[in-house]
Amino acid sequence: MMAGLLLSPMGALKIVFLALLLSNLRATFIASEWKPAAEGEDQPQRFSDTWRDKLVDSLPPRLWPPARIPFYALGAFWLLLSLFALAGVLLMRLGILPVQGLH
Repeated sequence: MMAGLLLSPMGALKIVFLALLLSNLRATFIASEWKPAAEGEDQPQRFSDTWRDKLVDSLPPRLWPPARIPFYALGAFWLLLSLFALAGVLLMRLGILPVQGLH
């Protein structure tokens, strides 16, 4: 029966999905026994020994609020540029858009 399952066209894929399902089920049971951390226990220890430590600990919280708008705009621009490039490649593959310079 196992040989038939493995040799069928989608047999190996079914086994991979079954393994993924069982690993998620196991993780759920393991996570159900976790207890929440005490107040302040899960926060990282901050070092303020050097100039670099102070910069690394304080710069991101101050820099992110004003920098997120240009970051999201740049991300949206990059996504649109990638989608246009993908559409161009698909149109070239389908023969709708002629390719210049290739012989």
